Amino acid sequence: MHKEGAIGAPSGHYSYAEIADTKVKAEALAADVEAEGTVLVRNNDNTLPLAADNKKINVFGWASTAWLGGGSGSGGVSGVNTDLLAALTAYGVAYNTELTDMYKDFQDGREYTRTLSAWPEQSGHLYEPDINNQTYYTQSMLDNAKNFSDTAVVVIGRLAGESNDATKQQYKRTEKGGDIVVDDTRTMLELTTEEEDLLNYVGANYAHVVVLINSTNVMELGQIETIPGIDACLIAGLSGSEGATAVPEVLWGDREPSGRTADTWAYDLTTAASYANAGMEGVGKYSAADGLYPADGTTNGNLDTPYTYEQVSYVDYAEGIYIGYKWYETADEEGYWDAESNEHGTGYDAVVQYPFGYGLSYTSFAYSELKADARSVTLTVTNTGSRAGAEIVQVYAAKPDAQIFRPAQELKAFTKVWLEAGESKTVTLPLDDKAFRYWNTKTDSWEVEGGTYELRVGASSADIRLTAAVEVNGTSAPNPYAGKALPHYTSGKVQHVPDAEWEILLGRPIPADTVKIDRNMTLGELNHSRSPLCWLVWAVLTMLLNASYKRGKPNLNVMFQYNMPLRALAKMTNGAISMGMVDGIVLEAKGFWVIGLLKVIVEAVKNIILNAQLESRLRNS
Repeated sequence: MHKEGAIGAPSGHYSYAEIADTKVKAEALAADVEAEGTVLVRNNDNTLPLAADNKKINVFGWASTAWLGGGSGSGGVSGVNTDLLAALTAYGVAYNTELTDMYKDFQDGREYTRTLSAWPEQSGHLYEPDINNQTYYTQSMLDNAKNFSDTAVVVIGRLAGESNDATKQQYKRTEKGGDIVVDDTRTMLELTTEEEDLLNYVGANYAHVVVLINSTNVMELGQIETIPGIDACLIAGLSGSEGATAVPEVLWGDREPSGRTADTWAYDLTTAASYANAGMEGVGKYSAADGLYPADGTTNGNLDTPYTYEQVSYVDYAEGIYIGYKWYETADEEGYWDAESNEHGTGYDAVVQYPFGYGLSYTSFAYSELKADARSVTLTVTNTGSRAGAEIVQVYAAKPDAQIFRPAQELKAFTKVWLEAGESKTVTLPLDDKAFRYWNTKTDSWEVEGGTYELRVGASSADIRLTAAVEVNGTSAPNPYAGKALPHYTSGKVQHVPDAEWEILLGRPIPADTVKIDRNMTLGELNHSRSPLCWLVWAVLTMLLNASYKRGKPNLNVMFQYNMPLRALAKMTNGAISMGMVDGIVLEAKGFWVIGLLKVIVEAVKNIILNAQLESRLRNS
C-alpha cells in the first residue's frame, strides 16, 4: 500500500505515526475477533465471569507456556507476540510463576512447530509432567499454589496442520529430557492420562476451575463433564499473534464469549461418518502409478532426511453429503443413536457433546413471534438475563418428505444480535436462491425440490426453538436417483457404505489407477496428457520443484501448483482464467490441439470483456 505526501516520511510511504496507529488498530481488531470467536461450552454455577477482585490465579498445564496462535502450514502465524501469560500480566492478573517456571524447565517449547517439516508423530508430540511426580510437582509447590489462589486455569493445547494427520496414538514426553512414550490406547485428540490426572487434582483441590482449550482441532473432551470440580470450559481456539489479549477480558467478563462451535464436538470421533474414509484405513493405493507424483521416487523435501514416497494415494469420500452436523442430525432423526447409552446420557446426548452452532453466554435469550416464508424469516429475540450479550440466531431448512436424499437439516442463515439486559429486537434473516436447492447429477445443475419445507430457528443445530412450514416452488427436475438402490444414502447410515452402492451413486466404477483427463486433472499429471504444450508445463513445474529439493528447501508455492487441479485455475487466478478457458485446456490435454487452443483464446476474450464490464459496474456503484 502507498500513500502520497505522508508527513514525516518520503513520498509513497506511510509515516511512522500512521504505521503505529495502524498497528494499534490491528491489535484491537485481533482482540475483537478472538473475543467474539471464543466459545463458552461449560459454566456451572456461573463460575465465569470470575470475580473482579480475583486477580491472582494458578495457571496449570504445560501448554500454557507454549500458547498457540495458529496451526502449521497455511494456517500458521509468524509468531505469537502476546500469549496467555503476557495477556494476564497486561490485564493486571498475577499468575503463579513457580508453576510456570517448572513447566518451562520441564520442556522449553515444542520440538517441532511445522508439520511440513516433521512426521505426524513428531509434530504431534504431547508434553505434560505427571501431577503425582514430586520431581516436578513438589509438595511445597502444591502447597504454595493453594495458598497463592483458590482459582485454577488449566490449558490444554494441540498443534496440527498441513500435511500431517492427527495421530491415532499419543507420543508423549512425561519426563524432562526423557524418551517419547507411546500410548496406543488414546489418540492425539484425546486427553492424555497426565492431563486427566491433572484435572482430577485441580477439581478436588480448587474452588474455581476453568479449562481453556487452545487447539487447532476438535477434540474428545468427555472428562470435562465427568471429572468432579471442573466448573467451566472455554474454547479459545487459535488467537493469532495478538488476540490472546482478549482471553482474560472474557474470563473476567469485560467481553462476552459470543462464539459458537463451527463443527460438531463428539465424545468419540470415530462416530463421524467420514471416519471410515479417512486416516490410514481410508487411504487407497493406486496399483500402477509409475511416473505419477509422488510414486516416481520423488524425495519428500519437507523432512530433514530424504524419504522416497512409496505410493500414490487416494481417498473415497463415500460419506457423500453427510459430513459434520449434517451427519449427526440426520443419524439422530433416523434413530441411529437410539440404543446409545453412557455416562453422558442416552441417544444423541450420548454421542454429541457440543453440537454445531453451540455456545453458552453470560446471559440468556428467548425466541418468539416467528414469521416465515420462502424469502425470509422474522422473529423476536429477547435478552432475559441480567447483563448485555450477543446471541447467534440460526435458521435451518428441512424437508422431512424429501424424495431427493438430503441431510435432515441444513444451515441456511444466521445472524449475531446484540441485546442489552431485558431488551428485545425483531430480527429478519433473508433467504436467497440457495436456501432450498440441491445439486442434480442428472441435469448437472442446481435444482429445487418443490413442496413443504420446515424452517427451524434455534441456538444450535440441536437446540431448535421455533419452527414454521413454508411452501416452495420447485424446478420440476427429474429425480437423479430414481430407480437406484441407495439404502445407506437415503437412510443417512453412511458410516460403512458398500463399494457397490458407492459406485451406483458415482454412476461409474470406483476410479481405477489411471489418470482421467478432465477438470480434476492436476498440473502435476499433465505428462499423461496428449498435448506437447501440456507436457511443457509439466516439465517446467517438475524442473522447478526438483531444483528446490536439491537446494534443501522445497518451494511450497510450486508444490501447491503441482498438485492443483485444472479447475482451481479458475478459482485461484483472481479472474484471469475462466472456467471456459479451463475447458479449453482440457480439450488441449485430450489431444484436440487446434480446437482446444481456439477455445482458450475465445474464452479469454470473453473473460476480458466480462471482467472489464464488472470493473465498470463496481466503479459506477
